[in-house]
Amino acid sequence: MKPNRIAAPLLCLLLSLGCVSSKAQGPAAPLPSPSEPAADSDYLDALAATVAAQISPSPKVPEGLFDASFLAALPLRQLEAVYATLHEKWGLCRVGGVKERPSKEQAIYLLDCDKGYRVELSLSAPEETKRIAGLWFKNAVSTQATSFDALRAELAALPGKVSALAVPLAGGEPLLALEAESPRALGSIFKLYVLATLFDSIKNGQHRWDEVVLLRPEWRSLPSGQLQDWPVGTPVTLATLADLMISRSDNTATDALIGVLGREAIEGLATKLGNRSQRAPFLTTREAFNLKDASRKELASRYVAASAKERRALLSQNAGAFRTQDLALPPAPYLIDEVEWFATPRELAALFAHLKEASPLALETLAINPGTRQKELFQYAGFKGGSEPGVLSLAYLVQTRKGDWYTVSVLWNDSERSVDEGKLVDIAERLLRLVAEQLR
Repeated sequence: MKPNRIAAPLLCLLLSLGCVSSKAQGPAAPLPSPSEPAADSDYLDALAATVAAQISPSPKVPEGLFDASFLAALPLRQLEAVYATLHEKWGLCRVGGVKERPSKEQAIYLLDCDKGYRVELSLSAPEETKRIAGLWFKNAVSTQATSFDALRAELAALPGKVSALAVPLAGGEPLLALEAESPRALGSIFKLYVLATLFDSIKNGQHRWDEVVLLRPEWRSLPSGQLQDWPVGTPVTLATLADLMISRSDNTATDALIGVLGREAIEGLATKLGNRSQRAPFLTTREAFNLKDASRKELASRYVAASAKERRALLSQNAGAFRTQDLALPPAPYLIDEVEWFATPRELAALFAHLKEASPLALETLAINPGTRQKELFQYAGFKGGSEPGVLSLAYLVQTRKGDWYTVSVLWNDSERSVDEGKLVDIAERLLRLVAEQLR
């Protein structure tokens, strides 16, 4: 619900003013030994080997390695501190191969590190100077040997409440299951129910994918997203709203679709798909933000204690006072068990199965942001994530290279403290790798 930091889950460290784009990873190609002088055309390889060697407890960056423009943004002493920090996490690293050469002055290398990580190193250097102008470490993926049982134990050891499921889309024995029938707060994953309702309404002839609506003031919410900054009255299609809702987790786009479809329709579909966890009424993001505003604690208390009918009345009566500016939202977990959207991993699996059959456009929408650094392992990868303080949820729909479809979801709630995003993303990435590789 808050700005969705999982919308593009890259673990990266930007060390330049620009970024080198990356594509799907191919087989690692051998490189010259770092100890051997590289040919003039391979000067990037030699630079990459030198950079990898600097990831150490006490790095000393050689003079003349970096362009003056780079050092103006990041002085050598700061860079050495960064290298030392990376060593603490990754250990000693060496170049293991080339992932991609976007141009003769740019290359993306794969670093193999002692603590069980493979890291992408994007490097750029003008041929004229052969000095590094851009450097970017990203996509650190754990390569430690593991198993479904080991990952299940890691998830079970996390503080708070964790539910997880990796299961064939067609049903059958799960590869991993942990509290898979226990409801958890979803964060922005709830937007998948909005998407499914939209596709059902299109299939039933109630709406069209290219239908145009005008943005209304009551749909305006807080970020994440961008539509909150667009003028009221801007014409947008339902397709645009859906794509922004899923790929950017746009809250205003979400509330617009809830307004067009009606919350009762979304509640009805959730019930039809077997969701017994969701609590009526189905909130808009604007309503959820306002209920969690520090100045509305009395209203929130009344809402939590009320019946579903009474909650609908409270939302209707207070809609005119809800705002999107000057909200005091708590930095710590607050009402995550009461003012949220809910599902179990099993219920999410049923939702993904419904979306897959709804329309090819549903799969295309889910794949705009595949949500994994390892999408090359799959024929298809779709994703939705969600987060707020105390809530972090990751849900994937993937097709293996063999052609089998799986759903993978990991839901972590902690009402006492914020959760560790990096830790859960790392576990999810290892889980996805196991799903892919054990079926090749």
